[in-house]
Order: sequence, then C-alpha cells, then structure tokens
Amino acid sequence: MKQVIETLTSCWPPSRPYLAQEMWEEQGKTGPVFRQRWPAYDEDLARETELEIPVQVNGKIRVRVSVCRGLDKAGLEAAVLTDEKVQAQIEGKTIVKVIAVPDKLIILSSGDRRSNWLPGGARPARCGVARRAGSNQRVRPRK
Repeated sequence: MKQVIETLTSCWPPSRPYLAQEMWEEQGKTGPVFRQRWPAYDEDLARETELEIPVQVNGKIRVRVSVCRGLDKAGLEAAVLTDEKVQAQIEGKTIVKVIAVPDKLIILSSGDRRSNWLPGGARPARCGVARRAGSNQRVRPRK
C-alpha cells in the first residue's frame, strides 16, 4: 500500500502540486516532489488477457464474444462457434465460409444470402429501375 501511495503522489504534481507536496512530506520524503522520477510503465500489467471479438454473420456485426488473447485461427473459430449467442444467430443456416483474423474479428458467411434477389439474377429495384446482374442493361417494368 505504501508503494501505491508513493506512486500516486509522484503522479499528482502536474495537476495538484500543493496536495502532492503535502503528501510527499507526510511520507517523510524531502525535497520537491516535482523533481522526482516519473513512475515506470509496465506493459505486462496494462495488457488485458481477454479480448472482445466482434462476430459478423452475413456482413453484419451480430455478437461480441470474449476470448483469450493470442488464440490462433482454429482456436478462435472453435471458441466462437461454440458460443450460445452465435449459435442462436446461425441457427438453421449453413456456414459456407469462416474468416478469422486473430485478436481482431471473425466473419461467418452462409449460403442463404441471395434470398432477397429477384428471379433471373436481377437485383431489387432502386428508385423504380432494376438492373440485370453483371450488366448495365436496365430491365423495364411491364405495363
């Protein structure tokens, strides 16, 4: 506890110089507190062991899953596919492709994506004009 108070006191001078000096003297230290060294930074203490990975299902982020840092692609895929929230999102769908980026995100793609397309490969109309897939040719609506 003594070390924590000492570290806190040495961090305060830029914002609370008078309070920091009073605490410094209460600890039995001499000299100005603002002349002391800044506390050392330990990266291992600041690093989190768990990450929150976003899971995309058919291009939309549906779930965020907590996993351990440093999992490889296979481990990340296994951890995500066994999660209950992800199971609820992919229920009844066949997963065609899984893209896993370690410590970043995972993308699940199913083959049910083209259900909103019109017969013949035409896309749904935008502003009353439909286009055939793969060309700029307009499809005129029948009267």
